[in-house]
Amino acid sequence: MANEAEFRKLVEEMKREYLGTYATSFDKRFSNYPVFTNKPQPFMVPYMWKYEDLKRTAYRLRDVIDPEFSDRVTVHLENPGIKKLAPEFPAPATTTMYAGIQIIAPEDKPPAHRHLTNAFRVGLDMPPEGGYTTVNGIRIKINKGDVVLTPAFTWHDHGNFGKDYAIWYDGLDASLTFWLGIEWYSFLKDVNGKVVQDVIGTEVDVEGKYSQGFLPLTEEKSEINPLWYYPYKKTREALIKLGEK
Repeated sequence: MANEAEFRKLVEEMKREYLGTYATSFDKRFSNYPVFTNKPQPFMVPYMWKYEDLKRTAYRLRDVIDPEFSDRVTVHLENPGIKKLAPEFPAPATTTMYAGIQIIAPEDKPPAHRHLTNAFRVGLDMPPEGGYTTVNGIRIKINKGDVVLTPAFTWHDHGNFGKDYAIWYDGLDASLTFWLGIEWYSFLKDVNGKVVQDVIGTEVDVEGKYSQGFLPLTEEKSEINPLWYYPYKKTREALIKLGEK
């Protein structure tokens, strides 16, 4: 190189003006994360979180957080590789997905909200009575292994039918929407003054209307898939039948 010392000095000046150049963006000699490589170079790294450790941490958080401080108590998974690259990136399990567990006490009634991100939850440690998530007024009971979807822009709130804590897994494409700078979020109480939704149906209605693959002719057209509930019992039966083929 003709004058590497002067080049590096100039690059530092450019950084202060939030500028870059080809070598610093695309050349591995000057960048830890060059854009162009001869093979994929993900900045996520393999990492394992053990559920028992996550659960223990969730209970510890619950001991020091009340609903007035935070209306939801969660433990997020944050990939070390992504946090090294972007320390301020909130809760990135992957470059596109948020992942974590949530602990819900019997008395918890977090306010209903909606957002651009698509989300789903899976029941993990659930009391015998189960928990629930209400999606656009449909209250869906959640037992261990059940999956409930909360599609983009749907109102949702949740609670616990039992006398002991409930824990479920939450997954959202929030990392993607954050990275794109397009997230949008609002509370129901700011729209109609209600903290939680009025219940207009249950999981029985969802299964009865949609689980057979039919859509009633009288159903109002929607861009959202109305089948939000996938009970573990039926999923298990389907997997067993697939395994028999």
